[in-house]
Amino acid sequence: MVDMTDEEYGKVKKGFTYFENNDVLFAKITPCMENGKGAIVHGLTNGIGMGSTEFHVLRPINGISSLLAVSINTNAYIS
Repeated sequence: MVDMTDEEYGKVKKGFTYFENNDVLFAKITPCMENGKGAIVHGLTNGIGMGSTEFHVLRPINGISSLLAVSINTNAYIS
């Protein structure tokens, strides 16, 4: 992540999208879905972050890897 800034939760809890370390982010705009571009989040202060409301957040659960979540969002899986 670039341009990270530490802020108090109360200042950012409304109007932003919540995400955590190991989440996969990709933009809601169509080209990101079509070309499979996304990012795995890591290195966040306290393990949590807030960002644009234009992010989709994929959160791996039950042992599913973040890398698998990114690979599912590629052209090979989108018809």
